[in-house]
Amino acid sequence: MTPPPEKTSPTTDKWAVLAYLVADSPGINLDLIMDAEIAALAAGANSTSIPVSVQVDYRSKNRGVIRAVLERVLGDKISIVDRFTRIKTSSSKAFGDLEGRYPNLHIRSLSRGPETNAARAKVMNDFIAWGRSQSPGVTRYLLLLCGHSLGPVGLFFDQNPGPLQALSLPDLGNALKTSNLPPIDIVVFKDCFMSVLEVIYQLKEGARFVVASQAEVPLAIWDYKTLFQSLIAAADEKAAACALCTRLGEFYDDARHRTFFEDVPYTALDVEAVDEVSRCFKRVVDALATEKTRRSDTYLTVRRALEDARGGDRSLVDVERLCDNLDGLENIRPHARNLKSAINQRMVRLHHARTTRFHGVSVFCSPASYIGPWMNEKAYAKLPFNASTGWGGIAYDGPVSLSHY
Repeated sequence: MTPPPEKTSPTTDKWAVLAYLVADSPGINLDLIMDAEIAALAAGANSTSIPVSVQVDYRSKNRGVIRAVLERVLGDKISIVDRFTRIKTSSSKAFGDLEGRYPNLHIRSLSRGPETNAARAKVMNDFIAWGRSQSPGVTRYLLLLCGHSLGPVGLFFDQNPGPLQALSLPDLGNALKTSNLPPIDIVVFKDCFMSVLEVIYQLKEGARFVVASQAEVPLAIWDYKTLFQSLIAAADEKAAACALCTRLGEFYDDARHRTFFEDVPYTALDVEAVDEVSRCFKRVVDALATEKTRRSDTYLTVRRALEDARGGDRSLVDVERLCDNLDGLENIRPHARNLKSAINQRMVRLHHARTTRFHGVSVFCSPASYIGPWMNEKAYAKLPFNASTGWGGIAYDGPVSLSHY
């Protein structure tokens, strides 16, 4: 387990939350879940000084795409952006009774826009730019992403307008790059399987810290009052990311919030460490490739090491556990230990899990049950993480399963 962060004093920095909520995707209809999410975000804004700029893309065509700012202290009136039309609070199912429920809450810039595809980089980038413009004077930003996801495959899978598509990891990275503005301080994923190296690598220019899970994330509504209070109490963005991870870990320790899942691990990750981790990872990949050509029995040893490290989804391998499994290969051992050290000392700032299956961050490895069919070898080859490490040559080199040896 990662040691707890050092105790720190509250910061004087001002935080704002940007919440990008996507219900417009196949599978379970999340419209009502997003309504409850907005109400919980409103409770958080009402109990703190943190404003929340929110955009929600509903599946129901008559609800469309809605933006608003939720805040306790009414900010300056900022004009509605092009293509969005101001609407009355009473005309919105999600926002209609919030001010009555929370007397100190103000709803500003409530507007409805045309149907857009939330899985496109420009749509998310436009929202981030708009959200950051709504809170002048704010120095720290948390971006909350909420919707369906499949880790290295991408997020959201919006199908309206146009064909079904995911927000790919390269598109996610591009969406977070806002011209002439510093990176987002913390990206929090309320999405499944996003604590993976492929995602962290993609965010190295757009975010400082990531809080994400290696496993499936249930639909339970978070306690944003507690989460927002953790932001205010933290001394800096690192302490804030660790505090959020702790609160989410405690939230999912409650079996009622996990539903039928055994574990919902969460990790706070330092994005700045991803280049060092990638270099260490590449040395492991290179050593594995060399060892395979030198010894015929290495292939099966490596495949067994990968199989034993699978967790969350069967397409994902816990990196620390993989490093431990490779420790028996003499020529791989020093590189695996260096990789494990880089992850534990530089990247994983805090990890909370109920089981020993998860240690903080995973990596894709074909094949498997759920993610695997969505991620073919050609698509994986295009990911920047693969270009940096060559991991695809190992991830796709093997039979369908060796789990029944």
